[in-house]
Parts: sequence; structure tokens; C-alpha cells
Amino acid sequence: MRKHVLVVDDEEPMRSLLSRALSRAGFFVTTVPDATEALALLKNDASAPVPFDVLLADFNLPSITGLDLVDALRCDGVELPCLLMSGSPNGMLASEALSRGCKGFIKKPFGLPVLIEHIREALVLVPPERDSMKHGRPEPPVDCARTVV
Repeated sequence: MRKHVLVVDDEEPMRSLLSRALSRAGFFVTTVPDATEALALLKNDASAPVPFDVLLADFNLPSITGLDLVDALRCDGVELPCLLMSGSPNGMLASEALSRGCKGFIKKPFGLPVLIEHIREALVLVPPERDSMKHGRPEPPVDCARTVV
């Protein structure tokens, strides 16, 4: 069964490129330009005909960062492997992303093989019980009182 990737990036050319490349690699892809649309889709994911398997989000989004999006999802009880991407050369950002629950950090620019490897690794890290239920409701690992979307 094809895995479903939600791509969140405010740059349309990047969304289009990722959609085409990931589709050719065998993934089902949905793209959105901001965190608000991503949150709306993911909160209703349990009723979606094709639930999401992985989130691929840019760090620099218009209203909140991709990392804040990951935190907001965790606070809402959405348990989904998340990958963060950024063109920022900040090594601290990668460490912060991993410490806050991201399954990987991808520095832009990146090649398609690197991206696909990160997505496949994130999918392997999905616990079997989460994969069968699609979205568990674990205790969030972040301070939800301070996360604002």
C-alpha cells in the first residue's frame, strides 16, 4: 500500500517539485502552503479516505514554524512521524527538531534519494500499533500550555 505524505511548504515551486518527485517514487502526496491547513487536515485525518503516514514540513512557514506545527500536533494528540526541512545552516535547529520529536531533519538543498531515505526511515520508526490505528493519543512530549497556533 502506498504511503501518504503531507508536505507543508509556503513556496509553491518547492511543493510542486516535492509532489512530483515523491509521487514518482511511489508515495501518495498532499501539499499545503501553511500550518493552519496542515492542522485542519491532520485533525480530521482519522476520517480521511487515505490517512497520512508522514509529515514533511519546512521550518520557515508564514504564521508559525514547522517545529511549532509539530508541537501543536503533539498537543492535539496527533501522533505522526514528522520530518523537518530547512535551508538554514543552523545545526542547533536540527538538534532541537530531533529533541522535540521529529524523526529527521533535512537540510536544503537536498537530493531526492536523501529525502526518500529520510521518509522511509521515518516510516520504519512507526510503532506497529500506531500504524494499525493510524493515530494514537499518547501524552504529548511538549509543554502544550506554551504552544500557540
